[in-house]
Parts: sequence; C-alpha cells; structure tokens
Amino acid sequence: MTPTRNTIAKALATDLDRAFPHLVTLYQRELFSGIRTMVPSHSDAEDTMQDVFLKAYQSLTGWGTERRASLSVRPWLWMIATNTCRNRARTKGRRPTEVELLIGVQDPTESQPEPNLELDEWADRLAALTMPARTAVVLRHVVGLRIDEIAEIVKRPEGTVKADIHRGLKKLRTMLEEVSL
Repeated sequence: MTPTRNTIAKALATDLDRAFPHLVTLYQRELFSGIRTMVPSHSDAEDTMQDVFLKAYQSLTGWGTERRASLSVRPWLWMIATNTCRNRARTKGRRPTEVELLIGVQDPTESQPEPNLELDEWADRLAALTMPARTAVVLRHVVGLRIDEIAEIVKRPEGTVKADIHRGLKKLRTMLEEVSL
C-alpha cells in the first residue's frame, strides 16, 4: 500500500529506503512552490529542493525507528527547506532579489509558463519584505502552515512570527494601495 501524508512517518520507520521515494512524491510539488518564493530563480529552486531531500534522507538514516515514526513530516521538511534557502542566500553573499509567488502547486518538471505580469508584480512586492516577514507570510499564506509550525521552523517565538506576518501583510497592503492611487 502506498503511504499517504498521514502514514508516511510510520512507513519511514518501517522501511526508510522503500518509503523515502513516496515522501518525495508526496511533498515535492508543495516544497517546490514554497521554495520558489524564497530563492532568486527556477534553477535555484530545483537545486535547493534536491538539497532539502538529500538533507532529509541523511538525517533520517541517523534516526531510530521510534523517532522516525513520531516525526511530524511536513513541518520538519519545511524547517529544512527554510534553513536551506536562508543558507543559500547567505553563502551567495546576497539577498534574493527575485521572488515568484506561485498560486497553487506547480510541477517542477513542467516547462516554464509564459511570463505573467501579475506574478512578476507579486514577486517584486515579496522581494521588498524583510527575510523574516517574507518567510512567515509565504509559510502561512502560500504553504498554509499553522503559526506554531512556522515558529518551530524559523526558531522564533509564536508572537514574533505573528508580528512578522502582520508587518509583512501590512507592507504588502501599503504597496497595493500605492498602486491603486
């Protein structure tokens, strides 16, 4: 039986090598969409996603079956993804300048869609946010994680995450109001 999001942790505990490809299949689209909003290009998103799954596998191989069975897979993968995006930006010596807001889920193997002016405008707006605000807004409103999950991922208190989301949304609203004037 193919593991689902509800049973993947147990499957990873039972047989890591057999279950891990299912984990990739279950989460690759969601991760790619979210990662794409945090890195400068499509190819960076693909590279980052590969790094995320490699780090996840390497981590899981060192864990016992009980720890794998009790894993909250989605927040754990997002913690790895967020940290990997942050580290890539830091090691490149620059802050990401281009961000693409993907509405819905995009298959990373699909060909690039035609340029979308609205997505480009959102990319510019998101790029104007601070990294903590952008990360919190994306994880909350694009990925759909709960506040407590985001706090665990970014290693910040829940109140700080809420403030980051509030500030990010406030700045986005201000930018939208300026455009409509």
